[in-house]
Amino acid sequence: MPLVRDLATALGGQLHGNGALEVARATEPALAGQKDIAVALSQMFVADLAASKAQVALVGQGTDWEDFGLEAVIEVPRGRLAMAHLTQVLDPNHLPTGQIHQTAVIDPSAKISNGVSIGAFSVIGAGCVIGSDTT
Repeated sequence: MPLVRDLATALGGQLHGNGALEVARATEPALAGQKDIAVALSQMFVADLAASKAQVALVGQGTDWEDFGLEAVIEVPRGRLAMAHLTQVLDPNHLPTGQIHQTAVIDPSAKISNGVSIGAFSVIGAGCVIGSDTT
């Protein structure tokens, strides 16, 4: 399991608190356990941090998080970019397969290049262009 300090570095975020905590998975604050990072990148989820069991949270820059009893917070300037990196860091063994899962829904007008991996229940909309070796 990655340490909070390593996640902060990978996400380009500012670490506040205990960087030595381990993180098992990312989830919304209401569902988070002690080894989870509570993702509160929108104000809708920030309020849930108060009742969360999480010790660690990922929040947007400028979020008022100090009163939630967290042991560590990673504050990021670009939430969506950080979330993309977070999922990649927490699933390092996810390697491209170059295959399209049978449950994927792909519009006939989409252009799918060689070596593209498309996972289960993915939806590729009309006019989308997916470049080579993309997952």
